[in-house]
Amino acid sequence: MKATSWPVVGSSRRRSTLLVVVATYNEKENLAPLLHEVKRYAGGCDFLVVDDQSPDGTGGLADRMARRDPHIRVMHRDGKLGLGTAVVQGLQYGLSMGYSLLMTIDADLSHPPSRIPDLVAKMKDHDLAVASRYVSGAGTENWGWCRRLNSAGANFLLKAVLGLKTSDGTTGFKCYRAELLRRLKLQSFIAKGYVVYPEMMFRAERAGARIAEVPILFSNRLRGDSKLNLGEILGFLRVLIRLRWLAMQRYL
Repeated sequence: MKATSWPVVGSSRRRSTLLVVVATYNEKENLAPLLHEVKRYAGGCDFLVVDDQSPDGTGGLADRMARRDPHIRVMHRDGKLGLGTAVVQGLQYGLSMGYSLLMTIDADLSHPPSRIPDLVAKMKDHDLAVASRYVSGAGTENWGWCRRLNSAGANFLLKAVLGLKTSDGTTGFKCYRAELLRRLKLQSFIAKGYVVYPEMMFRAERAGARIAEVPILFSNRLRGDSKLNLGEILGFLRVLIRLRWLAMQRYL
C-alpha cells in the first residue's frame, strides 16, 4: 500500500510525542465527543482525523475544530477508499512527522478513551499495546447475539488460519511504537477494510513484537450506522487466506 499525499488541514508542527489517528466516514455526531474524551485522558496529544469525503459533513466539522485547536489536523481523501488504507496512511503521516508513539481508535465511541493512559504506560517495555475485549477484566455491552457471533468467529479464524496468539486480533484500539511500524513496512499492507487490524497483529507477531493486552469494556455505538457489511466479511476471509499464503512462501 503506497503512501499517498493527501491535503492536511491544521498545524504542520508536531506538538506531542503521541499522535492519535481516527478514520472517519459519516461520524459527525461522534467526532466532537470523541475528541473531547481523548483530550481529557491523553493530555496534550496530537490528533489526526482521516476523512473519506463524508457526505454528512464530518470533514468540514473536523476542519473547523482544527482551526481552533493546533493539536488537531485533518487529512482529506478523495472518496470512500476504505478503513484499512485510511489507517495505514494516517500512521504513515505520523511516522513522517516524527512521532514516537502512534495510536488508533474507532470514531464511533465504542472504545473507552479512559484506557489511553494504560495503553501508553505499557509502551515503556512493549512495542504494541492492544485494548482487548477478551482478557480477564474485559467485556462488551449492548451487543446482540449476531455481533457476538461475528466477533468470536473472526477471532477463531485468526487463530486457526494465521495462528494468532493475541486474544483480541480484531480490535482497532492500539498504541504502537514508531520503530515497530517502520519494521512492519506499512507500504506493503494488503488490507483495504477492517481486516487491516488483524493484518497488523499478524505482522507484528511474526516480527517478534513485544505485545501487551489491556482489558476494556467495549460498548456498541449509540449514534450513526455500523460500516460492517457482507463485503467487509468476504474481504476479511480473502485477506486471511492471502496472508497465510504469503507467510508460507516466506514473503512476510
